[in-house]
Amino acid sequence: MDRERLVREIQDLHRAAAAGGVGQGKNIIPDTILLDEEAFDATSSLSKELHLHPWPLSYKPHILVFKGKTNQRKFITGYETTVASVGGDAQTLTKSLIISLKDIAHDWSTSLKPLSILSWSQVKAKLLSTF
Repeated sequence: MDRERLVREIQDLHRAAAAGGVGQGKNIIPDTILLDEEAFDATSSLSKELHLHPWPLSYKPHILVFKGKTNQRKFITGYETTVASVGGDAQTLTKSLIISLKDIAHDWSTSLKPLSILSWSQVKAKLLSTF
C-alpha cells in the first residue's frame, strides 16, 4: 500500500469513529481494507477471510511438528492446547497449521485447493481423515 492510500483509510476510520460507528456493532473498517487483493495469497488453501483475520498480539507459540507419521489425534490435541495457551482462536489455529507441518503432511496441505479452507473444524476434519 502506498502512503496516500493509508492516510485516506486512516482518515476514513477517524470519520467513522466520529460518526458513532465505534462500539455500536458497526463495521468501521472500509471495504478497501477488507477486500484488498494484495493482502492474501490466492494460491494458499486458506480463504481470503482467514488471511485477513488478525494475529493475536505477541503471538509466538512453540508449535509441535507433525510429519504425517504419528498419531494425528495426539498432535491435534497438543497443537490446539499450544495455540490456545498463547491467545490463539479458531482462525489462528487454521492459519498457524502450515507452520507445524513437515514432510508428507506439508505436501498434503499445499496440495489442497486454493482458498478452500474456511474454518479450523474443516481443516481438522480433513487432517483426521487423511492421516
